[in-house]
Amino acid sequence: MMFHRLVVDPLEQLKLIDVLQRLGVSYHFEHEIRSILENIYNTHHSGDHVCKKQSLYATALESRLLRQHGYKVPQETFKSFTNENGDFKECLCNNTEEVLALYEASFLLIEGESILEEARHFATKHLNDYVEKSKDQNLCAMVNHALELPLHWRMIRLEARWFIDVYAWWWKSTGLGELSFARDRVVESFLWTVGATFEPQFGYKRRMVTRLYALITTIDNVYDVNGTLDELELFTDVERWDINAMEQLPHYMQLCFLTSTTRLAKSF
Repeated sequence: MMFHRLVVDPLEQLKLIDVLQRLGVSYHFEHEIRSILENIYNTHHSGDHVCKKQSLYATALESRLLRQHGYKVPQETFKSFTNENGDFKECLCNNTEEVLALYEASFLLIEGESILEEARHFATKHLNDYVEKSKDQNLCAMVNHALELPLHWRMIRLEARWFIDVYAWWWKSTGLGELSFARDRVVESFLWTVGATFEPQFGYKRRMVTRLYALITTIDNVYDVNGTLDELELFTDVERWDINAMEQLPHYMQLCFLTSTTRLAKSF
């Protein structure tokens, strides 16, 4: 599988490498990973070719992966994210995913690297603040997991088992799994999409259509299995975008409507 030919954008390549490592299957792609990292290092860190226009997320992810694989990446890579006093800019804390990436990268420092020491202090403080205030359960779980033990200190196989469950979070976050009468057919829905469009370039389409199929299946169960005639008439009115009618619906129907109009729509 020559995925470096299918994924061209350097950041997407780094994300893919990170996911493969977290899932514990990166050893299947050692040659491809080495080739990608070598190319990125030569482009951004070799000689005078130093990239200074990347986001904090891209810079942190790149630094962590390159250092993990033995490349010498200077701590000065993060200097553009600090102010004149050497402190990391407070505006960075507005993006928790970027701060989390910085936190993970900071644990690959070597003795005397003051910028990365400051990065760890800055990231730890803001991640703890985020956990106390945020209502995003999924991201909070990721942050708590990292604060408990950074990725660089974890056993790969144990991390892989935890990381596999991350892929189920989007379904749990919809709340549709709470409906006891609904069939949980996410895997089957994905299999249908593979049968229709199996080519690698249609990965995004497969993910989105899988979510759509899962929602359609649940709504179908509402009509065929659980709803009374009176409830279904109200539910049909709401499905015609009569928002005012939603308050008259039972809880499980409100959940289906909110998922179809807001929660699931955010993933597209």
